[in-house]
Amino acid sequence: MPLIIVTITALLLHACQTSGKATQDEAKILESQKNIVVSYLNSGLPSQAHGELRKIIEKHPKDADFLELMGVTQLALKNPDKAIFYLRQAYRHNAKSTTGLNLSSALIAAGAWSQAQRLILALLKESRDTAYPRTERLYHNLGLIHQERGDYSRAEHYYRQALAENPSYYLTLLKLGLLYHQQQRYDDALIWLNKAKNFCRKCLEPVRHLSDVYMHMGKRQQAFATIDTYSRQTELNLQERQAALALRQHLQKK
Repeated sequence: MPLIIVTITALLLHACQTSGKATQDEAKILESQKNIVVSYLNSGLPSQAHGELRKIIEKHPKDADFLELMGVTQLALKNPDKAIFYLRQAYRHNAKSTTGLNLSSALIAAGAWSQAQRLILALLKESRDTAYPRTERLYHNLGLIHQERGDYSRAEHYYRQALAENPSYYLTLLKLGLLYHQQQRYDDALIWLNKAKNFCRKCLEPVRHLSDVYMHMGKRQQAFATIDTYSRQTELNLQERQAALALRQHLQKK
């Protein structure tokens, strides 16, 4: 399940809360706290983000931005029920399309597919009037719902709609490749997983799935060659190289 990190606008305080320099100083502090949380999430450290957010939300329990960040954090911690709780609060305080998108992701993770679908369709209708810039993500989530339901034809339809909106959207490229792999359409899976790999060259996930497809096709040499090509990239860090080595060792046991 993809984690969707939202872009949250600068936090603004009402004039009645304080005034002058105090308002500006508090806004800067809140903005700095928000940036710290987003940095943790983008670095794959949701536990640290959670620790920061608990303290902040105690002081600002109705701040829609921080409620949304807590929802996204709970989603990263694989706690979809809590994610729904916080994202619904955020959406009530500020019904942004980005918040609705993240809420739909939490609902999908919790298996509440009908609720998620109704929300996404409402957001798509709204997007026609507001020029929502992330329409591909809404179509992507519709594809996820139908894939979870086992309706592969509809899933493919919505993934392709997502790519019609944004041909370089990595998550959909990856999911479409996995959908074809699931259906044993190996040649199609290779096409889309390779596209995902090319758009995110440091991502190990498409490499892992490509090697799985090759193994299912009985092409062991291509599976190992895919991993080795990934490992030779000079920009990989130690952790990424170790993960690739572990993947190779795992395949050698098959």
